[in-house]
Amino acid sequence: MIRRLKRFALRHFETSLIIIILFGIVVIAFLVNYKFAFLNFFFLPVILAGYYLGKSKAVLTASLCILLVVFYHIFSRVVFRSLPQMSLDEVLNIVTWAGFLILTAAVIGAIAEQREVRLKSLQKAYSGVLEIMLKYLEVADERKPRSVRVAHLAGKIAAAAKMNTFQIENIKSAALLLEAGDLRSNLHLYDEVAAFME
Repeated sequence: MIRRLKRFALRHFETSLIIIILFGIVVIAFLVNYKFAFLNFFFLPVILAGYYLGKSKAVLTASLCILLVVFYHIFSRVVFRSLPQMSLDEVLNIVTWAGFLILTAAVIGAIAEQREVRLKSLQKAYSGVLEIMLKYLEVADERKPRSVRVAHLAGKIAAAAKMNTFQIENIKSAALLLEAGDLRSNLHLYDEVAAFME
């Protein structure tokens, strides 16, 4: 049950975030006496939005939190006319809280976006290193086609993994079919594959 709920929350992250924010507003409005002390609760969904969704969505989430809090205070004063008007201290508390909430959203979102950019550049560098290694292997042994060399290496890896003979041969066959695309241009490859299998 908990796993399904977690999967649903991650799949529908933005919707889950809005539900958490609305739940926080309702809880703070009806169950908490010191409402200004619990405004810091809204830093949690803003930090989550910044980390998972980026800077723009985090700032939008912070703006939603601020608007909901302001609308709550305006609505509660209009509906319950017995409540006193907000003092200057309360207004300053909300304004400074709102400023720090937006600042937190922007900073966390920017850090998360930089992390994503670094991760993508690292993946590109890894792919580049693999391509260089592949080119090196191709140059090192030009007498055999690449698929034959890959089949040899795959067979060695499968044998080191202690697979049975049938699985090893299947892996070798799959590696040999790597360049099997066009039949006419690869007839010499099939001759070499047959020699290799013998």
